[in-house]
Amino acid sequence: MIQKTVIAQKKSRSPLSFLTQNCRTLNQLKQIHAHLLKLNFSENPSIVAPLLSFAATSNNPTLFSYACTIFQKLRYRSTFIYNNMIRGYVQSNLAVDAILSYKKMLKDSLIKNNYTFTPLIKACSMVSHECRHMGLLVHGHVVRLGFCREPFIVGALIEFYSLNLDIEKAKILFDEMPERDVVLWTTMIDGYGKMGDIENARALFEEMPKKNVISWSTIMAAYSRVSDFREVLSLFREMEEVNVKPNESVLVSALTACAHIGALAQGLWIHSYAKQCKFDSNPILATALVDMYSKCGCVELALSVFEGITDKGSRAWNAIISGVAMNGDALKSLQLFDEMVLSGIQPTEATFVSVLSAYTHANLVDRGLSLFETMGTVFGVEPKIEHYACVVDLLARSGKLEEAEKFIEEKMGRIGEVDANVWGALLAACRIHGKVDIGKRVWRKLANEGVPDYGIHVLSYNMYKEAGWEVEAESVRRLIEERRMKKIPGCSSIEVNGIVEEFFAGDLLHPKAQELCKVSHVVREGDTVNCTIAELQPLRAEAEDIPLDIVYEDEHLLVVNKAAHMVVHPAPGNATGTLVNGILHHCRLPTVSFFNPEVLSEADGASDDEFSTLSTDQDYNGGIGSGPCEAYVRPGIVHRLDKGTSGLLVVAKDENSHAHLAEQFKKHTIKRVYVSLTCGVPSPVCERIEIPIGRDLNNRLRMSAAPGLNTRQKARYAASRYKVIEVLAHGGCALVEWRLETGRTHQIRAHAKYIGVPLLGDEVYGGTKSMALSLLQSRNPSSFHRQIEQLVAKIERPCLHALSLGFRHPNTGENQHFSKLPPADFAEILSQLRDISTEKVTSCVASIRFKAYGLAYSH
Repeated sequence: MIQKTVIAQKKSRSPLSFLTQNCRTLNQLKQIHAHLLKLNFSENPSIVAPLLSFAATSNNPTLFSYACTIFQKLRYRSTFIYNNMIRGYVQSNLAVDAILSYKKMLKDSLIKNNYTFTPLIKACSMVSHECRHMGLLVHGHVVRLGFCREPFIVGALIEFYSLNLDIEKAKILFDEMPERDVVLWTTMIDGYGKMGDIENARALFEEMPKKNVISWSTIMAAYSRVSDFREVLSLFREMEEVNVKPNESVLVSALTACAHIGALAQGLWIHSYAKQCKFDSNPILATALVDMYSKCGCVELALSVFEGITDKGSRAWNAIISGVAMNGDALKSLQLFDEMVLSGIQPTEATFVSVLSAYTHANLVDRGLSLFETMGTVFGVEPKIEHYACVVDLLARSGKLEEAEKFIEEKMGRIGEVDANVWGALLAACRIHGKVDIGKRVWRKLANEGVPDYGIHVLSYNMYKEAGWEVEAESVRRLIEERRMKKIPGCSSIEVNGIVEEFFAGDLLHPKAQELCKVSHVVREGDTVNCTIAELQPLRAEAEDIPLDIVYEDEHLLVVNKAAHMVVHPAPGNATGTLVNGILHHCRLPTVSFFNPEVLSEADGASDDEFSTLSTDQDYNGGIGSGPCEAYVRPGIVHRLDKGTSGLLVVAKDENSHAHLAEQFKKHTIKRVYVSLTCGVPSPVCERIEIPIGRDLNNRLRMSAAPGLNTRQKARYAASRYKVIEVLAHGGCALVEWRLETGRTHQIRAHAKYIGVPLLGDEVYGGTKSMALSLLQSRNPSSFHRQIEQLVAKIERPCLHALSLGFRHPNTGENQHFSKLPPADFAEILSQLRDISTEKVTSCVASIRFKAYGLAYSH
């Protein structure tokens, strides 16, 4: 069969594509080559060329190595064969071999064509600066052979001159082209961007007659190189307004910008978009997500994304190790480093900077020093200035100041050769530990060398001042004045309505400078400030005549439709007006007293219990609750809803009913269905989430999903199911049904945040108004923006409603089922989102239908 094919190919002179393209292993390639040898076709360039072309450009190191062997043994070579070998060498980062192949091509007197020079010029761009003349010689050949008007060749030459810092010659080549396509424009913009000439890059970008997604990606990368991250996000929004679909490279640039300026809302939207486009499997994009979430303080989301990366490279590991460390969990960071090494990934220079910093914060001095000593011998990474600085910080923070000073002098060289930040770390430690004598010695060395760093001088001044060394402090102050040193102003940033605002210290040009600089109180030396700390007093829940929406009631239990604004139980700040107060009045029960510091220390939406009772002042047996003297939170409420959540909950009227209902909760047989509006659309549209939840270490008022092991965080098992019912406002929101297998509504809020689609209006769990506004406006035409602003302004609580409740009656044993439609505020927001756009999701089979306030869905 192969013999017939080869003969036929020889007659038709067409490539052996159907054989080579299906070749997957070296053995298969060798079989084809063996038949060519057997048929004496191995020296015919036209027969060998398809085989060689496939192997050389396959990006498979094994096949490329075999291609090199064939190429070296060929006696007759064609232009086509040389072109493919040059291209293969460039793909394999063997630039010198590519140039040598061209020299052999010249020696063989073969005709060069336009396919020869594009990879060859790229090879000249890859070699060291000392070999730059090779590119100039190749340029001369291009002109002599008449290829100086070929767009791809000119583009490669522009890149060559840009990388060799000769942008003027690149611009001459660009200007001489009579016709410039989008690739040539983009290459020239990239050249300016790599030179840091952002003004010319932007001017050329604005001049472009036609832009594609690569052009947008290039200009965003240029701004990212000069750290103008605000403009990167501005370009990203502008790109969306002109309906250019972003690719993975654009999203990486935008995520990098979000990470540097803390634009979490934008980052969450980009993550949601990446999921919809199936880009989140890209390891580079996933690494950018890990970095963004880490720098925005969302460690659990960073860990979640990291765990989902199938092919974890060193960059992904570096991002999560540094991210966890910078958020204060040094031990977790070190655990991740151990996992990285065990997985066979080679640590890089950046890895060791992060790990050494983690050792510093964990105060593990000996382990940090041991790692530093083994960097070169065990891991093959030679320490750089950054690693030496980490060791100085490690020693200084632990109080080993003499060792730190000795380390600098012996390992890092003279004073002037060491970065000012290293000496700053040592001086700061001298100030903290009160080692003024060492600090003075270091300061004198720095002063004699004339180190101009303002921060170093201020550190020295404060160290002397706090130690009472007034003369030395005054001398430092005079030195600052004599050298006219100025402090770089501090900068704060805040995200408002999806826009990041920056504020500089002493900035009088800001439009609200007077308000920002307004002083509320001035405390002077000698003033007395009185503070009163009151003892925690027991709360008393008084019966109140509060209207309750009772859906069902009998002698054993009642089912209540809780209003969204109503708090379930009394707590400091809302001791009255709660559901407990209303139930006490409705059931004619006495006053309830309770003192539970753990409960009182947590917000209504933060407790993670599922059921409890509440004892009263009297020995009330058979009432709504009787229990131990320490008392629980609520009278017979078997489960509860967070503040801001509306819907159904069941209340037991006697001890026996409460015990039976509580048992059903423990066995997870009570059926609860919720509906919500989410910021963005969950992907996939139907899924079961089985992620433990625990107290958020960064915000004690909320829970967080905890997919990874964390010894500091006590997480418990949590499982939820969701399915998307409707996609609203062109993907800006979604109507989602939730079914709880465990826990209660804070679990929905934590799981929604975990999958990147927090509930609309859920300020505690990330679904802020600014995020909603940014997300909705970015996904919808500008004609809807005013309507969206008015809609978002009306949102006052998380859009979550307990739609239905089913359980077995504790006394009759009958199955009970109740449902209640969402309240008017929820319905109005849903209606307005539908007015913008709506799309039913039919991939999941539904079980509920309801109509009210214009609401209707079936699934």
